[in-house]
Amino acid sequence: MNVSELDTTCTIEAIVKIIGRAQRMKTGTDCAMREVAGVLKSRYPSCFIALQTDGASGFTAGHGIGQVILDKLSNRLDQFFEIMEGKSSVLEHRGNAPLVSQFNTVYGTKFFESLAVAIVTCPDSGNRIGMVGLLSRELEGFSLDDVRFLISVSELIALLLANRSLIHSSRCCEESIEIAKNEWEQTVDALPQLVFLLDANGKITRANRVVEDWNLSQVKRVGGRDCHAVLHPHCIEEDCELRLRLKTELAYLSMHRHAQWEYFDKPLSREIRVSLRYLATEDQLNSYRIESCAALVLTDITLERRARDLLRSNNSDLQQKLWETAALLRKINGELEQQIAEHVKDKAALKESESRYACLVDTTLTGIYILKDQVLVFCNRRFAEILGCSIEQLYGVRLTDLVRFSSDSSSQAQGADPLEEMSGATVVKVLHPDGRTIWLNQSTAKVVHKGQSAILGNVVDITELVVTQDRLEASKAELEALSIKFIDVQEQERKRVANDLHDGIGQTLSGIKMAVENVVREMERGRGTTTEKLRDLLVKVQMGIDEVRRISMNLRPATLDQLGIVATISWFCRECAAELPHMEIQKEVDVIEEHIGEEIKATIFRILQEAFNNIAKHSQAKSATVRLYLKNKLLRLSIEDDGKGMAMNNGVTPVYSLGLISMRERAECTGGTLSIFSQIGKGTKVEVTWPANTE
Repeated sequence: MNVSELDTTCTIEAIVKIIGRAQRMKTGTDCAMREVAGVLKSRYPSCFIALQTDGASGFTAGHGIGQVILDKLSNRLDQFFEIMEGKSSVLEHRGNAPLVSQFNTVYGTKFFESLAVAIVTCPDSGNRIGMVGLLSRELEGFSLDDVRFLISVSELIALLLANRSLIHSSRCCEESIEIAKNEWEQTVDALPQLVFLLDANGKITRANRVVEDWNLSQVKRVGGRDCHAVLHPHCIEEDCELRLRLKTELAYLSMHRHAQWEYFDKPLSREIRVSLRYLATEDQLNSYRIESCAALVLTDITLERRARDLLRSNNSDLQQKLWETAALLRKINGELEQQIAEHVKDKAALKESESRYACLVDTTLTGIYILKDQVLVFCNRRFAEILGCSIEQLYGVRLTDLVRFSSDSSSQAQGADPLEEMSGATVVKVLHPDGRTIWLNQSTAKVVHKGQSAILGNVVDITELVVTQDRLEASKAELEALSIKFIDVQEQERKRVANDLHDGIGQTLSGIKMAVENVVREMERGRGTTTEKLRDLLVKVQMGIDEVRRISMNLRPATLDQLGIVATISWFCRECAAELPHMEIQKEVDVIEEHIGEEIKATIFRILQEAFNNIAKHSQAKSATVRLYLKNKLLRLSIEDDGKGMAMNNGVTPVYSLGLISMRERAECTGGTLSIFSQIGKGTKVEVTWPANTE
């Protein structure tokens, strides 16, 4: 029996005695209930008894919860019965449970956290006449044992109130109390511990049957005897450990409430655990004193101690074996650590070598890959960059699924396998995933990769080299065409100058010669004055001078050197308007002469001259616009017409248009850039830009 069971037994016995005395002495119900509440107080700090009977209408008694709460409980018992929904007992540990919430509502704050209640039922009618309850401020304040205890108390109270005449029911109550008493005695006797109930002087008031099992005495003979004398019947030592310890603990038990110790009892030859607990105090209200004030429980822990010693011995042996095993393991670990250190050193050297090799492979400008069964099993970063993919996308993919050979590749033309065509050292034309055409210079060799035959390939992107060569060939062709055009233009210019000299100045000079010869003949013949004829001769001389000026202006306008490019553009537009009367020519010049460098003035005039030459020959335009202006620190020359236009190859000037090519060459030689915009039927626009001279 543990201490809690002893407390319960003593409390039940005290209540049974109160009820028995009330029946014998015919005392009132209220007095008996107050005595019961006083007994409950010794076990629980906050308890209450609430009844509604004819003999005790609205009766309440309790401790630790306040008189106001007791009064409200009496008036609200019916509400609590409804909340319990027919249950005979309730154990609640939650602040939001129905009954706990009701009590806290009555109290006015969240004061109680747990509740245990047992209903008091009238045995005659079966009606609920009240309840016995416990309240606690702790969340887990009570257990099922506390509920069972309350049920026992409620049954005893119901027994007290069953018959309103205590005289007629005394015998029945005594029999019930005796039955309850016998049941608790049988329960205590069934415990394996030796249990003594002691009074304040250490005398035994009750003992269970274990005292006979330990061969100490009989149960009926231990009453009133000293506890030490029963346990040590032949002990005469004044300094006996048990005697001194019991005397000391009993003296201070009312303050400590509980004491426990272990020792080896030589007279009993047992290892004993002793538990001494305070049971009850005097009831000040009814001058009632409980006979037993302490419970002494002795537990034989001999087997437990032997098992503990055996376990300690086994632990010692096991510890020794563990030390020996640990020493062996330390030796083995030392050898393993040495081997691991050597392995780590070798691994670090290998990793360093692999790192240098990986760095070399990743930083090379050559794309490197390994093929196994035509599937990529390795490639470096450069190879992935050439194909426009990531390294993760390439592993495990067939090369032919990534690389599309150009339709004009020799391997495609012959119907051969592209991989076979790329073996050895080859140059192949490949279609990039983004649609561009790239050229690859590749060399391959057979290697062994992870124990299997594979192909190691090196790829170099030579697209820029091939494009540069193509551009060089195109530039060479353009240069040859320009050379031929230059010779042709030079011959045409010489022919034009020769024709101008022959047809213009030559005829004028011939006319002057003939006129001079006539004047000489007239003067030889002595015929009158020749003034009129000399005047005619002056007219012809003036015509020759004008023709020379015209030819000179076509070769290089004098206004370009004398007045500048702005005035020259105005003169040129007037001349073109006179020569091309069917075309409307507009001029927009929004720049001053100082913003135009001397080195580009002649270039502007020649480009303007060549552009209008093309417009007059090919465009069939009805209007043309010349603009010279500054924008974003750039000098811009724009010649635009509304003629028939021409076809452009992605913005590139057709090779056969040598006039446009010569304009581009002139612009680039002076640090400018020429752009041509044209569509069939939508005219042509030639725009040249140079850095402006704004200083």
